[in-house]
Amino acid sequence: MKALLLIPFLFLSINGQSQPNVKDLEGIWKIEGKDNYEAWQMTGEGNLVGKSYKISDGIQIVSETLLIKSTEGTTIYEATVPDQNDGKTVPFTLNSEVKNALSFENPEHDFPTKIIYQFETKNRLFVQVQGADGKGFSFYMDK
Repeated sequence: MKALLLIPFLFLSINGQSQPNVKDLEGIWKIEGKDNYEAWQMTGEGNLVGKSYKISDGIQIVSETLLIKSTEGTTIYEATVPDQNDGKTVPFTLNSEVKNALSFENPEHDFPTKIIYQFETKNRLFVQVQGADGKGFSFYMDK
């Protein structure tokens, strides 16, 4: 029985970095070179609630509310931007086929179709926001 428990750990060590967990996003992340932040907090239900905001004249201005939840075995990233999509929430599904990154995807959405979080270290993220054509923008965030 103990040997069976070791197999996943041996597999991870052979393949190098393990698949990141959405829980690794918890905390306050600052976008490199800007006064923009993304903050994530775990709820009692096991969801992550978040927000994107900037600091202007010492005041926090929220631009987007976020939620990552698991529904029927599927992980969903929900983004709500008040002045976009008629204020409706846009869902993105975690693509578990993508290794070493959290890739949330919605090919039906105009832009973005992918939001990708790649951990450089436990305190540094490379974030890519892409459209259907693969174009978009990227940035680093530090915890």
